[in-house]
Amino acid sequence: MKKLCIYFLVFSSLTLLSGCKFNFISNLYVPDLRKVASNEHTVIMTPATFEVEIPSKDDCAEFSTKLSELMSDLISDISPKGCVDRGFETYLLMEAEIPIVNGFAKWLESTSMFGILMFENNLGFSISLMNNLDKYKILNNRLSKEYHQTFDISKSTLTIVLNSSLNEEVVLMQDVFVNRKPVDRYLEYPLKRRTRVEIILSNVASSHLESEGSAFAFILKKWVIVALS
Repeated sequence: MKKLCIYFLVFSSLTLLSGCKFNFISNLYVPDLRKVASNEHTVIMTPATFEVEIPSKDDCAEFSTKLSELMSDLISDISPKGCVDRGFETYLLMEAEIPIVNGFAKWLESTSMFGILMFENNLGFSISLMNNLDKYKILNNRLSKEYHQTFDISKSTLTIVLNSSLNEEVVLMQDVFVNRKPVDRYLEYPLKRRTRVEIILSNVASSHLESEGSAFAFILKKWVIVALS
């Protein structure tokens, strides 16, 4: 039986298998966020990419088929998109659609394992990445039966690419990487119109998503600076 990922420790006859990396990249669009924010009943699907660690490119076809079967009822429209090598690691790329919802009650209605939750506070709209722990447990039980291994989000890289609109925006962030640069203090980031910013969450956020089912990403300020023509 092939293992999902290949790094492990061996002591005598005992093998200790480590959880596999499960990286996440989502493209968010400010107009979508503001549309969901304006109506708590509105749900918009947004694209996401999952990078699943596998043994090698030689196993790409096999894992593409099997992992699609294991995940298809937990994440909407998930489909494999090939494999890539990164240093000594190989990843299967899988594209999917995840929901953006307004309010925790709406998140509880979702059938997706992953999603984006937003809610209003005094500063603006708080945006978090969500993990349905019940569905995550189902997936890891399936992986354990099939490969004797599981995913471990606490070791994963969580990335959000935020795309602006025709207006300028202000994004509030802390303890993240912004365009690959570390931000350890409170930052008001000016997001110019028709631009994007890459936000990589911290390992604390990854661990919180693994254990508690949520990872705070940023706050989108309430007001919009109207662009002049």
